Amino acid sequence: MPAAPASAGSHLSHARKAKIRAELRRLVKQNPRVLRRRSFLRRAALVNFNLPVTIRLRNPCMTDNGQNPAPGAGQTCATQGTALNQLSVPSARVNLGPSLGARDIVISGALAAVVEFQDTLDGGAIGNVNIKLLPSDKSLLTSSVPLLWNDEIADPSARSDANWLASLARPGGQLSALQSYAGSAANTSGCGDWTTTAGEGGTYAAAAAGPGYKALFHDAPMNFGSGTGAGLPGYPVATSGGSPSGAFLPVSAGVDDPGDIRAGGVTGSNDWIGPGSIPFPTGSTPGGFTGSAASTVLRTTALSLGIAPGGIAVNMSTGTATTPGGLTTAQGSQDTTLGYSGGQANLFGNIPGKNVGVDVTVNLATKINAVARIVDQDVFKQPGLIEGEDFPSAYFQCRQVVTGAVQNYIPGVRLTGSLRIAPAITKDGRVRIAKATVQSNINEPEHIALSACLFPAKPYNAYAGTSSDAAAAKVPTLAQVTGGGASQAVPGGVLQTDGNTNVPFRDAERYPNLAEGLAPTSVPCGSDAAGDLADVIRRSGLTGTVGGLPTPTDPAYGGVSYRGDQASVSGDLTVNPIDVDVLLGDEPIS
Repeated sequence: MPAAPASAGSHLSHARKAKIRAELRRLVKQNPRVLRRRSFLRRAALVNFNLPVTIRLRNPCMTDNGQNPAPGAGQTCATQGTALNQLSVPSARVNLGPSLGARDIVISGALAAVVEFQDTLDGGAIGNVNIKLLPSDKSLLTSSVPLLWNDEIADPSARSDANWLASLARPGGQLSALQSYAGSAANTSGCGDWTTTAGEGGTYAAAAAGPGYKALFHDAPMNFGSGTGAGLPGYPVATSGGSPSGAFLPVSAGVDDPGDIRAGGVTGSNDWIGPGSIPFPTGSTPGGFTGSAASTVLRTTALSLGIAPGGIAVNMSTGTATTPGGLTTAQGSQDTTLGYSGGQANLFGNIPGKNVGVDVTVNLATKINAVARIVDQDVFKQPGLIEGEDFPSAYFQCRQVVTGAVQNYIPGVRLTGSLRIAPAITKDGRVRIAKATVQSNINEPEHIALSACLFPAKPYNAYAGTSSDAAAAKVPTLAQVTGGGASQAVPGGVLQTDGNTNVPFRDAERYPNLAEGLAPTSVPCGSDAAGDLADVIRRSGLTGTVGGLPTPTDPAYGGVSYRGDQASVSGDLTVNPIDVDVLLGDEPIS
């Protein structure tokens, strides 16, 4: 049998190969169209030329409200997005089954890759290249994924203070005269009236409760001293002895406002839940649910999807961490070994033997935190807010908490499509060498398992700065607030919710991406030792801590144990057609 012909490149010295590779890189940077020249391809194949690239998704330009820039002069693409001429939004659909329905999520971001030129003498066809997708600091960002809903959140007839009112109007309570009013069908617990409206006295505090101010006991048949039906100007604060102090902690929804949950094309923000204006399934929803975004009661944070390392065995049957002491994984699913991400492409058309020009498989890893809104919170004691004591759990009605993290893997997502050489300069000064469009097979969606934590780790609203975490969990005294010189006059007292180091919540700027620390991605699900992240939550109970959840076992499946603090769901993932830019070099993405 005759010997196979040796590659011509095997006769070149290492120094000569290095010189040719440097020259090829220079040629590509000067004129990306050289990638289609057969002479270039032959030289690249001879020296096993590797070209580092960045694969970046093409997103339409978006304003801060998730819409395309307003028509008129001066339109720019300074915010999220690739170009004004990009119209399609990169997205994927996750079908969570007949009960939970399908969700659409928006995707943006970039991945690091290497294009490897093949030696035709080693069996490669002219124009064929290998593509390796590499684990790196680059990742894909998504919108938040809505999971569960409660139509009482956005119900305008529901009351955020229903349980506060009922606890005082009970027989023998301080407002027992309102017992029939508090117990009426109209006073159901919800968050539809929990708003921060204009005229509440300054930006965050309620100075003069007037018509339309949604404070405690608004529209109740009792005059609380600020106008019939106007209600109290905030939460009344008692002294350490339980006597009224004459001060109030004003109501301010801030970043917890249900109206902040919106649908649109924004990624990397925990308040945007994808492109659909109706994010939940229709047809079999309970209670005549309308499907508005504000009714979201449980959602993931915006996800950061990175390329998973290949060759790693992942336990997704019992939720066991991949490394000792690491984050738990999905449970109740099938164990897997992650493959390496990448595939093939052809610079001239279709890959020989296939009807596509790009064929890659992607293995992704992401840490999932969940955001839950507290609805129908019980009241455990009256008076509720006492100077110097921990904030009671009833104060968190309608507010949101962020849970701990679960490590998730999405293996084996196959994407196919087309590629063409398309040199250009991007808005951030990068050299684009090609454009591609890829998607998954809509007839064969990828079956995946996703797991989210149900155990609270921290408030969604940011902490005000304090010298100690314990102080942040305390109801401030009148002296503390006035002593700081940052007082806000309200009827009968001077307490405010912002700009003060002695109260736990401030109306902080919304965190637009995960890097700024809103999602505690390093805090394992179920951890009751999250330090400053959990103090306000941990200390809001009357006794004990939120912890010690049992681990049930399933005898039907060989006694497999499940974690009770996290829930896993199976789903089918379909990646819709996505346009991408292939940028020269593996450089930071602005």
